[in-house]
Amino acid sequence: WSHIWLNEGFATYYSLLYERELMGDDNFKNGLYRNSQGIFSKSKDTIPIVYRDYNKPMEQFSFRAYPKGAWVLHMLRSQLGPELYRKCVKTYLERHRFQTVVTQDLIDVFEELSGLSLEQFFDQWVYLSGYPELKIGYKWDELTRQAKISVQQVQMTNAKRPWFSFPLPVRFTVGEERHEVQLDISKQKEDFYITLEKAPILVRFDPELTVLAKVNYKPGKGMLAVQLSDTTDVIGRLLAVVQQAEKKDKASVAVLKKVLNEDSFYAVRV
Repeated sequence: WSHIWLNEGFATYYSLLYERELMGDDNFKNGLYRNSQGIFSKSKDTIPIVYRDYNKPMEQFSFRAYPKGAWVLHMLRSQLGPELYRKCVKTYLERHRFQTVVTQDLIDVFEELSGLSLEQFFDQWVYLSGYPELKIGYKWDELTRQAKISVQQVQMTNAKRPWFSFPLPVRFTVGEERHEVQLDISKQKEDFYITLEKAPILVRFDPELTVLAKVNYKPGKGMLAVQLSDTTDVIGRLLAVVQQAEKKDKASVAVLKKVLNEDSFYAVRV
């Protein structure tokens, strides 16, 4: 029962993958986003996904097995790519057909076919509890033509919840071009410097939703407007609406009214 996420995490994630095929990528991302918000509401939970100290098996049928288990699979798929991920899952299913499995069985196949060590990945996401909560700052230096990104992990930590290590994608929109970079997060607080031709009109952190991290970043008024009008970025618009709603002035209300009446995706209008 401590490994029930191998049932329910797959069930939850593949429901989302099916929804993606049926209704499109925006629905898929919105499902991931909704699931992440539910996980973030359990910020004080210190029980890992794989947990042996339960009193009754039904205690294991929690958000850890379902949405968090799904997010573990999504992060694996995001880091390995869909083709290699699919090959790993197919091999795992065929190798253990009609058998009882534990998490190590899944790890063994993924490590074998990817050639990667996934010990740290599964330690922090499956065998330990919690998720990273990031406080992010952004500054542009016109003289050096550099964007300074400050990332601080502010989640509760203890022996069962150390600092997380993970790749954090960042997208800079400079004029009509997009520049994708990856920040390798591993410490409590780090500064990163990215050289660009000119100041970006928009900075998005993990725009494709690949990491289960609660990001606290508030773009300026200009960037917020660009983010809210980006028809290709449904999660960006969702986040922008939430931040716009914190403002009480008439202009902000007018912006929200426009979104309510005109945005193409139902979840943003809601």
